[in-house]
Amino acid sequence: MGLSTQEAGKMTRVEGEGQYTDVQGLEWCGNFHFTAAPGLRLKLHM
Repeated sequence: MGLSTQEAGKMTRVEGEGQYTDVQGLEWCGNFHFTAAPGLRLKLHM
């Protein structure tokens, strides 16, 4: 399990595996991969 973040211009590309809660408080688990605006913070519960 892990998280990798890559800066790509003004967008942030995030991908990884595990369980996390997004900015809206929704809980996710498994593999994830998406592009988000700056300032997005994932709270990972490994």
